[in-house]
Amino acid sequence: MRMHLVLRMILVLLAAALLASCGGTSTPTPTVKPPPVVEEVIKVVPIAGVVEPQNIRLQLDWSGGMVMPFVWGDLPELTLLDDGTLIYQGAQAMVVRLTEPEAQTLVQEVLDLGFERLESHTDQCQTSDDGTGMCIMDVTTSSIRLRMADGTLREVDNYAEFANDPDALRAIRAFLTDYANPAAAPYVPEKAVLYLRTIGNPGDLEVLDWPLDPGLLTEAPGEDNYCARVVGRSEAEVLAALLRQSMGSQYFRAGGQVWEVVLVPWLPGADYTAALASYGQLCPEPVLTKE
Repeated sequence: MRMHLVLRMILVLLAAALLASCGGTSTPTPTVKPPPVVEEVIKVVPIAGVVEPQNIRLQLDWSGGMVMPFVWGDLPELTLLDDGTLIYQGAQAMVVRLTEPEAQTLVQEVLDLGFERLESHTDQCQTSDDGTGMCIMDVTTSSIRLRMADGTLREVDNYAEFANDPDALRAIRAFLTDYANPAAAPYVPEKAVLYLRTIGNPGDLEVLDWPLDPGLLTEAPGEDNYCARVVGRSEAEVLAALLRQSMGSQYFRAGGQVWEVVLVPWLPGADYTAALASYGQLCPEPVLTKE
């Protein structure tokens, strides 16, 4: 959910930037700030294998909602793997390796909050026990997945807060959304997607010099649309170290143009490149600078 809040903040900043650009020719040109000096390298926690349904032990994911500006590749709120690897969204994307007792405690807490009582409800409307009905449009759906004692991965999908046990649903969502581990480190992915767009006058927004190959920013679609650029670990690590966080939005200047760049990490093994291409969201092929 935090990622969704970040993306909503992006839209607010976009509106502010557009209003600033309409203020006439007297708007001063902002000073371009160089990238800060990064004194520490982000710790990389080794992750065993690829995230697939058969090795997911616990997961909270979100989908849908018209407020989402992007379609593919949003990092799940929390994912616990069989080997104890836990990737979750805090103030940024974090990763930690839990011991087996710690992993069992996390799963048991979700069970104790009533997971086994929950049933899926994905309709936009629900009728309460007293016969009154309610309909809500364009909000997110949560998917809670938990490996049961018999080895099956049980999934419960709920639109809005519609559920046979709304209190249990809210409690589980809140517990997993608020989870934090003091031993966790920023998560640097094997692959990530950069959502790019050019903007006009950035007004008072902080603008940094672009730290990667300028060819990665070639021919994005303009101010009204984002396009997606898939990058590897090395590019994601540079941006994460620069931003001091492993996901989020920042403004950069390259070639006399200001760009908004949104870094979205993917889970290990995830690759939405084909899906992005099928929906026409990929940026044109980069024109990389040859050394």
